Amino acid sequence: MKKTELILEIPEEILYTLNEDKTGFIRMLKFNTAIELYRSHKLSVGKAAELAEMKIVDFIFELSKHDVPVIDYDADDFRKEISQILA
Repeated sequence: MKKTELILEIPEEILYTLNEDKTGFIRMLKFNTAIELYRSHKLSVGKAAELAEMKIVDFIFELSKHDVPVIDYDADDFRKEISQILA
């Protein structure tokens, strides 16, 4: 898989405040970004797990710990799915 490097500058005080080193901070950013992009339906669970550099099953477990539903149907979508299954 081809990767792109992004450069992000932040004040060192942020790392000190969070008691994080660069590696831990980057891991936290990737994880939180993956969760938010999944929650906003911009990434699939698989792609979000990939961004977070986690196995999909571990990412799904983390989603539940952060109160993010893995299956997020609204009522209309659910009815459509059921009608297609029963047809």
